[in-house]
Amino acid sequence: MRGFKIKRFFILNGKKNDLRGNHVHKKCTQIFIPINGSFELSILNKSQTKNFVLNGKRNFSIYVKPLNCCKIKFKENNSSILVLFDYKSIEKEYIRNLTDYLKFINKV
Repeated sequence: MRGFKIKRFFILNGKKNDLRGNHVHKKCTQIFIPINGSFELSILNKSQTKNFVLNGKRNFSIYVKPLNCCKIKFKENNSSILVLFDYKSIEKEYIRNLTDYLKFINKV
């Protein structure tokens, strides 16, 4: 995480089974920090999918580099997660469709 400079952040709040994310950042690195409740973070890249279950009771965060597709599924009501970003929010930074992502990643 050396050199990570926060450009923006937000807190996601969710109820059990709510889904968030499911998109890719081309240049942005993210850090997911659970605050309350629990959630599953799925990270898809060119070669694999990794699933992590995080909760606000453990001192644990996930660092995600650019070009990974992240999806959050809340596992409990009243769950919250802090997300830190090192890149500004502009629409052309996102890939919102999995098919487009797979085409893009195979060119890189």
